[in-house]
Formats: sequence, C-alpha cells, structure tokens
Amino acid sequence: MNYYILVYPILSLACFFTVFFYPQAAAVLLFLSPLVLLAYLENSDRTRTTDAVSGVIFIASAVIDPLQTVYFIPIVLLPMLILTTARDKAPGKAYLAPLIAPLPLTLSISAMIVFFPAIRDMINKSMLDFITALTAPLEGTADKLGDMGILSVMLADKAQAAEYLTYLLPCITFSVISVFTFVIDRIRPKFRGALPLARDFRLPDGFVWGLIGGGFLILVSDAHVKFFSINIIVIFGMLYFFQGVQMMSVLFDRLRFGGIFRGLVYVFLFTEPPVMAALALMGLFSIWFRPKWSMREPESGGGGNGN
Repeated sequence: MNYYILVYPILSLACFFTVFFYPQAAAVLLFLSPLVLLAYLENSDRTRTTDAVSGVIFIASAVIDPLQTVYFIPIVLLPMLILTTARDKAPGKAYLAPLIAPLPLTLSISAMIVFFPAIRDMINKSMLDFITALTAPLEGTADKLGDMGILSVMLADKAQAAEYLTYLLPCITFSVISVFTFVIDRIRPKFRGALPLARDFRLPDGFVWGLIGGGFLILVSDAHVKFFSINIIVIFGMLYFFQGVQMMSVLFDRLRFGGIFRGLVYVFLFTEPPVMAALALMGLFSIWFRPKWSMREPESGGGGNGN
C-alpha cells in the first residue's frame, strides 16, 4: 500500500478544522479541504485498504472533536463523493453536482429553522453574536464612514439583521457549497491521470419554472413565505450564474484567453455581486436567446475545457 496518499484525507481534515480557529482564512480553507479530499478520491493508488485506514483517521478525528467532524460530512465529504459519482454516472450533466451537493445540509438547516424553534433561536443568537463582533470596531464611526452597504444595515439594527441572516441561512449554505463544488469541477485536477475534459454547465430549460415560482411567492404578504421565496430565488440565481460563467468560458476559449489573466477574471466574476447578477441574468436569458459566441464549435464535440 502506498501510504503517502493518506496525507490527503489528513490534510483535508486539518484544513477544515483550521477554519474554526482562523475564520479569516475560511474562504481559502473551505476550498482547499474538498480539493485535497478529491485528490485522494481520484488517486490511482487509492485502494480499499487506504479507504479503511482513512475511515480510522476519520473516527479518530470524531473522537478528538466530534462536532467539527460532523460538520465535515455534509460540507466536504458528501459534496466530493457526489461530484465523483456524478462524473462517473452522468458525465453529460455537469449541473448535477453543484445542484445536489449542497442539498443535504441546506435541507437539514431549513428543517431545523422551520420545525425546531429552539434551534432557530440558537442560530439567531449565534448570528447576533457574529454581527456584534463584526461591527464592534465600527461602533460610533458609522456617520463618518458613510454608506458601508450591508455593514450599515447591520449597525442600524443588529437584531433584525441577525433574524434575516437566520432565515437566509439555507440559501447562503447552498451558495457556498455549490460554488466550491462548481469551481473544483471546473479546474479538473488531474489526480487520476488524464481526466475527461470538464462538461459544459447547462441547466435543463424546465428549471426556469422553479425560479418563476419563487419570484411569484415573494408577492405573498406572509414573512415566512417571503423568506422562502428569497431562498429559492438566490439558489436558482446561483445556478444560472454558473450557466453565465460557462458562456463566458466559451468566449474566453474563442479569444484564447488563458493563464493568470483568465484566473484573475474569474476571481473578479465570483467576487463582484453586480457582475454575478449580470451573469445570472445572461445565463437565464440564454434559455430563449443563446448568442453564437457562447456556443462551442461543432467539431469540439460540445466539451471544451470549461475553465
């Protein structure tokens, strides 16, 4: 047995555990943890024996810190298992992994918020503590700093902001897990030799009815229905954003953009909310109007590199 590959699950767990001690690096660590785990899952030296040893390592981590290990399952382990399964079982449906991977945790959180008031209150308190700690350095300086976007909203009414975040936690959770699943799938780490080219991300056209339904529900006066509607809109908006990114990917291929420049552009696309909204609309409207520049040439076989 090649014991070196056991470094991957250990490193994956270490990255995830570190998030709780250094939340400032959460974005990087939450990307590295599943990426490293995928390196193990797709390693050609992986065997049943290494899986058994990895299981022992996981059990040991559960003994050391059961809570964080439990979080590791729906946030890292299940998404990467779903991603590898989708690649093998449905190679032509790249939307499946970003859609399905976040669902176990998203649905669990939704059920807890709706059906368990005590847990909802606990989450709300945690959100309030988080907002209080986040805005503490800004207390008394808001008037001087002017409009700070969401931070200004939090400063104005921390309790209300905490309540909003609690009810929007399902779509926030979905978005985070879906983004790193989508990105990791797009970069196609070659852990098992020459993997197939990344599949084009294209949602079935019928998905638009989910977005339309969520949009109509926001007109209902009941606050809980409104929050449900917003969650649906954000979730479908994220999926159509990925479709917009796929269209931009084809354009970059046509313009022969690559390397560092292409990577910087993607970072910009994923970090600017107005740009994300524009790409989501572009992905949505591509159901009815799909520009020629966003479609691959027939001789490419519809694959492309998807970067």
